[in-house]
Amino acid sequence: MKALFVTSGLELRILTDKFINNYFSNGIIISVHDNDKIKSFADAKNLTFVKVDAPDIGGSRLLYIIIQLQKIRLSKKTKSRVILKLPKKYNYFEMFNPKILSALFYCLDFLYRNFQKPKVWKELQRVYSTYGITEIIFASHNDRIIQSAAHSAIKNGISSFLIQNSWKDVFINPYLYVDFTKINVWSEAIANVLKELNTRTQNIEWKISWHPRLLKLTDSGNSPTSKDVPEKIILYTCANPKIIPDEYDIVKLILTECPSEYRFVIRPNPQDDTPGRWEKLIHFREGLSIDIPNWYWDQKVNIPEPNAEEHWRNLLMRCCLVIGVASTVTLEALLLNKKVLNIAFGSDGSESEYLREITYAPYYEGLLQHTSVYVCSNIKCFNTDLEFLINSNSLNEEPSQYLINHLIYEKARNSQLQERFTR
Repeated sequence: MKALFVTSGLELRILTDKFINNYFSNGIIISVHDNDKIKSFADAKNLTFVKVDAPDIGGSRLLYIIIQLQKIRLSKKTKSRVILKLPKKYNYFEMFNPKILSALFYCLDFLYRNFQKPKVWKELQRVYSTYGITEIIFASHNDRIIQSAAHSAIKNGISSFLIQNSWKDVFINPYLYVDFTKINVWSEAIANVLKELNTRTQNIEWKISWHPRLLKLTDSGNSPTSKDVPEKIILYTCANPKIIPDEYDIVKLILTECPSEYRFVIRPNPQDDTPGRWEKLIHFREGLSIDIPNWYWDQKVNIPEPNAEEHWRNLLMRCCLVIGVASTVTLEALLLNKKVLNIAFGSDGSESEYLREITYAPYYEGLLQHTSVYVCSNIKCFNTDLEFLINSNSLNEEPSQYLINHLIYEKARNSQLQERFTR
């Protein structure tokens, strides 16, 4: 019997119908949250939901410091201090040069991985035994609760399987804190990064495959028919309001400039507390529509409805171009052969240093090499950039696997290994 361990709710995105049918039939969802939305998701997928009480393991101050050091190291490389929201009490670390920071990071990281093992989670071990769990699936490994769940599985002789949730992990923290039995990564390139940066990977079974959600996204068998696809729809995807608080005003500028021949669809971010506010923009443009995500979000969980991924895919398929601040959507759009215009100007219409930090962050920068992606840095250039991108013959330039292997991971591999060999 297989189980999926859920802490944030985003782990549920693994559970596509194809993944369930081929690998997770009659599986179990184990969560520390007694949430009706998770239960409903389990019921809709014919899975069993089991609630466990979170263990009293406390936070690890050492792990916290390690994570902050990693953020500081990243901010020194990318000048992204504002985005990373570093605690002020760690300001003095920035006085150190990168080599000293790296040495300190690796020393603390070594101490944590070798001398601060998570406690065994006895209640979870009983759940493993009661339900006959033979494999537990995780989507991340940096959380103390996840580490305790994985450690408890290992103690019980249960296989632990990490399915990499985001390609950004390799840029932010590619160091493994759990001795997983199996790890699913998106490409050989990322597997090589993890193997070369982690010492205890000899016994890991590596599986090379995209995240199940991306496999479903690129499944040509689910494409809308040509008669269902409108010719001129522009989709604007919103960022988390906490990251881009003035995005509402940015969109107003775009609506004013965007040619009227295109139908415009705005999709609020799933973590937007007040998605209805976007409906106030309907009077700005004829034919404007708001596509509110079918997600449940609060401060603890971020849960997609069972049909959320299918709805999102169909929405992407129906548009001719995607606009928004650089995000994972850029990758998803490219995988469906959609052109993307990333926004790097603020609510005053001029170039925003903050948005440029996001656009050229190391985990997004590789995507900009694709000729289907263009960056607009000033509202005055919007129409020109839009027309140039729409009229460019850039689609199908590279296969999707090339995009994953070369535009993302080769950059990560070169960056991470260069750091390792020079420290």
